[in-house]
Amino acid sequence: MTFNSGRVLEPFLECAFAQTLGKFTLYVVDNASKDETLAILGKVSDSRLKLIENQENLGVAEANNQGIRAAFSC
Repeated sequence: MTFNSGRVLEPFLECAFAQTLGKFTLYVVDNASKDETLAILGKVSDSRLKLIENQENLGVAEANNQGIRAAFSC
């Protein structure tokens, strides 16, 4: 779940995509960030990233639930 996380997002993504674990999917649920978070995520061309973009801040619990539902639906 992200909300105005631009300041820490790029180092996190670099680390996540550099890990050596086998196949994985990174679900990112953004709660209507107003900073550069969505611009950073929009530049990611890695197919392992799945973005769920909320138009309003639905809160941590609902954003987590959205990510869980997305992961179970594949």
